[in-house]
Amino acid sequence: MALQLISYGMRIRCGVYHVQARFTRAVNFVHGPALVALVTPAVGDGPINIVARTLDGVTDTSILKITRTHFIVDGVAHPKRLLHKYSAAMKVGPAAAPVFMENLRHCEDVLWQQAPPHSLPHLVAAPATSRFAQCLATRVRRGMRQLQRGEFAAGANTLKGLGCGLTPSGDDFLAGFLLGCRIVEKLRGVDLAARRRTILAHALGGNLLSNVFLHCAAEGRPFACTRNLILALARPDTAAVRACTERLLAVGATSGADTATGFVCAVRTESCRNSRSRIPSAVSAPRIHPFIHSSAYSPGSLS
Repeated sequence: MALQLISYGMRIRCGVYHVQARFTRAVNFVHGPALVALVTPAVGDGPINIVARTLDGVTDTSILKITRTHFIVDGVAHPKRLLHKYSAAMKVGPAAAPVFMENLRHCEDVLWQQAPPHSLPHLVAAPATSRFAQCLATRVRRGMRQLQRGEFAAGANTLKGLGCGLTPSGDDFLAGFLLGCRIVEKLRGVDLAARRRTILAHALGGNLLSNVFLHCAAEGRPFACTRNLILALARPDTAAVRACTERLLAVGATSGADTATGFVCAVRTESCRNSRSRIPSAVSAPRIHPFIHSSAYSPGSLS
C-alpha cells in the first residue's frame, strides 16, 4: 500500500532525514539535532509529527526529504497543501482560570487513581520496593521540591535524565512542568519566559527525543493528546476532562502520566504561590499527590 499522509506539525524543519528508530506506530527520522516522527493516527498530531494512515513500506533505510512545499518519502512526493496542518495553539485566557482550576481537581483524581505502575505518582507516594526505587523516589521528591521553592535551575538539574525508558520520567516531568508554566502565563496574563528559559537550559541533556519534547513544551506547543486535555480543562465539561486525562495516561509506558504530573505540579505550585499559601513538605491526605495541597487552593487563585 502506498504511503498516505494525513497531517503534519508546524515545528518541522526542511532537510534530508534518515531513520533513527522504528516502532510499531512511529518511525523517528533525524537530521542533525532535528527530529521528525512519522506516526499512525493512533499516535496523532504533534508539532514534529507527520501522520500517515499506515507505516507500510517504511524501512530502516527509508529517507525523508522535507522541502518548503513537499514531504518526499523514498522518492515519492506528498504536497503539503493537500495535508492538514496541525496547530498547537491554545486559546486559553484569564477568564478561563476559575473553571480551569476547578477542572484540574478531576484531572488529578484520574491521575491519582489510574496512573500506570512505575509512573511518578506511584513512585513518590508508594513504599519503595527496592533500594533503587527508594533512591529514585528520594531524588524525584527533591527535584519537585526545588521547583516548588523556585529553585528552577537546581530542580531541572536534579530531574534531568532521571529514570528509565525512551524518555526518562524526569524529562517527561520537566516537559510537563514547562508546559504548565506556559499555561499559567495564559491564565494569569504574566510573563514566565525567564523561568522557562532557565528550566529548559538546565533540563536539556543527551537524549534527542527528550530535548525535542522539552523545546516544544517550553514554546507552549503540546502534542494533540495534551492539547486536548488543556482545552478541556478550560471548559465546563467534567466528562471531557476525565476522558482526555485517561487518554494522556495511555501515552507510552509512563510518559503520559509523568508529563501530566509535571503539568499539574507547575499549575498547582503557582496557584499556591499566588494565593500566598505554604506548600507542604508531606502528603496531607492519602488521595492527594505530594505536590498537591488542596487546602492551599481556591478556584480563583489564578485569576
